[in-house]
Amino acid sequence: MFSWPELTGAIRPDYDGLTYQEREVLKYDAWRRFREGTTPLEKANALEDVIRAHWDRSRESYRGRHPDFAVYAAHWVAAQTTSPYMGFSAAVRAILQKRYPPPKMRRIADGYTYWQWRRIVEGGRKGQR
Repeated sequence: MFSWPELTGAIRPDYDGLTYQEREVLKYDAWRRFREGTTPLEKANALEDVIRAHWDRSRESYRGRHPDFAVYAAHWVAAQTTSPYMGFSAAVRAILQKRYPPPKMRRIADGYTYWQWRRIVEGGRKGQR
């Protein structure tokens, strides 16, 4: 199985991250550890691997300057904590927000994982450039 950028040849020439298959294995294992985790810390650590897989996927096809992991993770956490499908607890959210403080202006919309070329305004809507 391949990602859309792999199939279309749209992978950035300088991309040095995980392949589609490697990302899927990482996410599968991370979600399992999240479900089986008994403490907020175990769950937060598992989510970091989910974030890492999403970061790699986002930077694989993004044209332009993609942020490093810590910056991306701060935006991801802010976008996912408002998403109803994620459903992680306030304790897990607090751990992740301590590691990755919320940005002032987001570049990932609510419930999404791709880095956006334009800023997202408060509440997750697309804003002006």
